[in-house]
Amino acid sequence: KSLLSMANTTLTGCSFTGVKYFAAEAYLLVAGSSTHSMTCKSCTFAMQAQGSGIPYGIATRCDFTDCNFMLDMPFTVESGRRVNLFSYSGLEDCLMRGSITLSGTGNGGLLYITDGNKPMKNSFIAVEITNTSEYTIGLYPVKATATSCIVKDLIGSGITCNSGSNIQYVTAAQGKNAAYLNSIGFPVTEV
Repeated sequence: KSLLSMANTTLTGCSFTGVKYFAAEAYLLVAGSSTHSMTCKSCTFAMQAQGSGIPYGIATRCDFTDCNFMLDMPFTVESGRRVNLFSYSGLEDCLMRGSITLSGTGNGGLLYITDGNKPMKNSFIAVEITNTSEYTIGLYPVKATATSCIVKDLIGSGITCNSGSNIQYVTAAQGKNAAYLNSIGFPVTEV
């Protein structure tokens, strides 16, 4: 039920690209069970997903440090159902860009960035969420142990953006301003 399943593995500097087809009830990455996990460090995930939509999420039981995500994918949101982009997965010093197109019945659905089992830390999310005029859903970033940012300008009008611990919603202009990001506690350093 996943594209990549590797338990108790650490991947460093790997790159995953291409067009992937997702069947129903699938994750992009899954480590296996509560006793297995996968760690990705300095990896790039540049993928276009095709299929009926992803009703579960991007990853489960995976931890990401210093990873770059470029997403182009459909995502299914059902009425009264909670879906997590990252389930039992941590995001630390990660950058996420691209787009998610919503499908499904949507109204009253809940879209979570993480499920709260493992928090975000210093992650920046600039993902356009489209097809939102048909849906009224709630976006929940849950929690972060250090400031993480979400670019609100890219989130459609049908989505209610809820707060979370150490979560900052920023405009596109603020997201490009290193001085501003540093002032709100998001670390920006020259490379």
